[in-house]
Amino acid sequence: MQPRIRYARTSDGVSIAFWTIGDGPALVNLGLPASHIQREWQMPAFRTIYEWSARAYRFVRFDHRGLGLSERDVDDFSVDALLRDIEAVVDALEVERVRLTAFAIGATGALAYAARHPGRVSHLVVVNGSDRGADLAANDALTAASHLAARDWEFASEAVTRAFTGWSDDAARESAAFLRDSIDPPQWTALMNQMESWDVSAELTRITAKVLIIQNKQVPLRQLPGRRLAATIAQSELILLDGPPAPLLDPAAVANMVRFLGDAATAVPVPEPPREARYRTAAILFADIVDSTGLTERLGDTAFRQRARGVDASLRGIVGARGGEVVEGKLLGDGVLAIFGAATDAISAALECARAGDAAGLPLHLGLHAGDVIRERGNVYGGAVNVAARISAAAAPGEVLVSDVVRALARTSAGVTFVDRGSHELKGVTEPHRLFRVDRT
Repeated sequence: MQPRIRYARTSDGVSIAFWTIGDGPALVNLGLPASHIQREWQMPAFRTIYEWSARAYRFVRFDHRGLGLSERDVDDFSVDALLRDIEAVVDALEVERVRLTAFAIGATGALAYAARHPGRVSHLVVVNGSDRGADLAANDALTAASHLAARDWEFASEAVTRAFTGWSDDAARESAAFLRDSIDPPQWTALMNQMESWDVSAELTRITAKVLIIQNKQVPLRQLPGRRLAATIAQSELILLDGPPAPLLDPAAVANMVRFLGDAATAVPVPEPPREARYRTAAILFADIVDSTGLTERLGDTAFRQRARGVDASLRGIVGARGGEVVEGKLLGDGVLAIFGAATDAISAALECARAGDAAGLPLHLGLHAGDVIRERGNVYGGAVNVAARISAAAAPGEVLVSDVVRALARTSAGVTFVDRGSHELKGVTEPHRLFRVDRT
């Protein structure tokens, strides 16, 4: 059940949305700039982490001003303004002390709160954050992408996500879609413009809480100040993780947070996949509109969206009629991911989807692969899913491409012809895959 959403009012009169679940010590999680506390609860990956946290804590999520369900029509994103958001939520909890966790941009306000309210914070976790906004905003790619927000927020949000995280393809697209749900272009521009002036470095020595600083060694922005923060804050600990930031928390980061936060959390195991998350073999279909950004520019946003919604409805109907299941947990933007119990059904659906896209004037990239996947609360994971996505990207407009695995499964039952397209090196996939175009006989 969705947690009850409550509102707190800041000292400057801004309404801040928050919810709490669980009992125990208060653990407040700060999110910036992607934050939408209602939308997050509907996303299985987030919900699993939140429900697990509630086993040990009174877990609290809130949207900063300008974000999510909080008051959106604001233009003040100074450190003082963000601090007032935290103050309002913590005061509404009516507790003496809280634990705070903050990520990236959200860390600056959290550090300021811990410094200015030393008696209210017992523990603080900072992940890939800084005490200076310039450390996060001084990136040419991020700046250039942000300037496009008012003209093309969809394109800009994907470019921003890649610049800020270094992720690509599916992870970046899903995160960009979530960012667009979280914040509107005027607020994004105001946030970016004001972030460069954030600086709470002079206040770090006032922090009395225990502080854990987690930092990835490879970040697309300039080097973050993990070592300097640890050297300045009295009761601090620094953990450096290899590689770039993960789309969700790195298991090593989770383990260190559990250990650091301690108390009730020590009796709670690190979250495992939900009970219904089990491996199963499936045929996986990716269908994605070709050059959606270019089509939007040519058709206009309204016309393109109308056509795209029509195609989406058609694809979902086709998948259902062929015994497949659309995976709702994946935020694909302008495409559909579906799984089938039989390769033959998946091929038939893919061919029908191709015709539906062509008929609407929105041709599709279509790719099929088969393998073991994990089902988890409306989502699907596994290497086979990634391979299917890469095969889709390799397909020409309106073409259905399948892996050799799918061809072998359906060779005698699909009633189609498989045309060898040769061996392909797929991005992010170690071994090459032999791909086949599907033609009706």
